[in-house]
Amino acid sequence: MHSVKSGLKGLFLGIVLLAAFSSPATAQFNCLPSGITFDQQSQIDSFPINYPTCLNITGHLLIFPATPGAITDLTPLSQLESVGTQLWINDNSGLPSFAGLENVTTVGSHLRIRYNSNITDLTGLNGITSVGGELDISDNLFSTLDGLDSLETVGSNFTLANNSLLTSVQGLGKLSSLGGYMAITNDTLLTTLSGLDNIDHTTITQLQIANCKFLTMCVIQSICDFLAVPTNFASIGGNGFGCLTRPQIENGCQSLSTAEPGRDAISIYPNPVTDFAAVSGLEQQQSVIRITDYQGRLVMEKESRNGLLDLRHLPKGIYLLTVEMGDTFIVEKLLKH
Repeated sequence: MHSVKSGLKGLFLGIVLLAAFSSPATAQFNCLPSGITFDQQSQIDSFPINYPTCLNITGHLLIFPATPGAITDLTPLSQLESVGTQLWINDNSGLPSFAGLENVTTVGSHLRIRYNSNITDLTGLNGITSVGGELDISDNLFSTLDGLDSLETVGSNFTLANNSLLTSVQGLGKLSSLGGYMAITNDTLLTTLSGLDNIDHTTITQLQIANCKFLTMCVIQSICDFLAVPTNFASIGGNGFGCLTRPQIENGCQSLSTAEPGRDAISIYPNPVTDFAAVSGLEQQQSVIRITDYQGRLVMEKESRNGLLDLRHLPKGIYLLTVEMGDTFIVEKLLKH
């Protein structure tokens, strides 16, 4: 009997020790279920002192300076691995980068990055793989979205608006799924949507591409697949040639698919080209031929019936050749050697 009691006592002690070294130890890495707001640099500096074991903020994390330039450094937050609800980084004119948030991998709800006028890209957010709610990148002075290279899923809407210096969205190349609308508006210098190719079109509920006056390259797989469904709502306008209207993009999208019998088609010979090329399939119709580089810049435009092109002045590279014949637009790739 004594040995049985000893055995039970040992088992009970083991369970107690296991609980002591598992559940509490796991729980202690979570903190701030009601969230935290930083509006002074001193609050950020004291975070690792006040919360030395906190890796996962289960509530929100808001970084809003009380006065312009009040927050200048996020590196004291480098212990953080996740944010349970919202992560908002707004109005930080004194913040040079997002360095310090590299270890954050998930944001449970909305990620909003707005009015950060001293930061040129999203470096420092490289660890984020999923955003449970909305992704809003607006009113910043980023030139690229480099830094969100690991992001794969967004659970709600994606807004990219009023980023006046943005020229590329290549940093979102891994993004494959949304859960709401995609709105790209008033990004003045943006020339191409290349980088958003991998988004599953069935996860986009609505599409808006508007007032990006230099945006000429919208012919990417995700956009083409979305527009191929006639009932999918899309608001498109105020962009550069190639992205002016839904029909214009849809015509360009035809070049991404295998040509169907009877479909108007063109061919370029030779392709690759070194000096002169001929565009066949014009059938002596008055056509406008435009060539843009992969930054979306128009490098050549001419009216033609015979399709003969002198391309000696073009640098080596990959181009898009667009032929406009009445209401028809056909886009083909052109390689210059």
